[in-house]
Amino acid sequence: MQDVTITFTDGPLRGRTYEFEVGHIQIGRLPGNAGLELKGADTSVSRVHAELRERDGQIEVKNASPNGTMVNGKLILESVIIRPDAELKIGANHPFTVNWTTFEDYARADKTVEIKAVPAAQGPMSSPIVRAVLGVYVLGMVVVGVWLMLSDDGGGAVADDWPTLMAAYSDFDVADMGDELRQSRTAKAESLVRELRLQEIQGYGRDAGTICRDLMSIDGDARSPVYQYGARCLGAQ
Repeated sequence: MQDVTITFTDGPLRGRTYEFEVGHIQIGRLPGNAGLELKGADTSVSRVHAELRERDGQIEVKNASPNGTMVNGKLILESVIIRPDAELKIGANHPFTVNWTTFEDYARADKTVEIKAVPAAQGPMSSPIVRAVLGVYVLGMVVVGVWLMLSDDGGGAVADDWPTLMAAYSDFDVADMGDELRQSRTAKAESLVRELRLQEIQGYGRDAGTICRDLMSIDGDARSPVYQYGARCLGAQ
């Protein structure tokens, strides 16, 4: 495992540095016992918003929030491998950098560590013709994917206003709804919105209309912003 340093560059935790031994670090408003709690987080930050974990000697950022995680200026909804000094941002007010010492850095510091050259590829992939054909195939798949995205008329799109709705939901007042029930319903709503966005992006899983109806049934109250969000996304299908 590697030691990872997280340094906040702005927001409520500006100037603070945290060190972890990377295995599976949760980051968010209410992470697990071994996680990093984002003090002063607003409702755009999920309870577990993102995770850092080691993967084959590299560090991977896995998004766990329907609001996404900014990595080097780009919004991700799934996961991505990062390099040292990567810039992440969770919610509106928690930007930070992630650093660690790679194996190559250790080797430069310790001359007794030998970095062996990786042997040249052998087998079918060593052929430039095979690599060229594979490259053309991959390029074709990318072009088709881009064309499908651009040709979509926007039907069924998931509204990107969940942070606002979460703020409204926190003010939604029902006489018999205590904090525990509110948190339970919030967690269920976040899970359904995450499933809805993955279904929209990747095109598999349950029918989007079913997910929208599940959102509407959480409160079963037309005044609820969660109900209204579900009704709006159902009408877009």
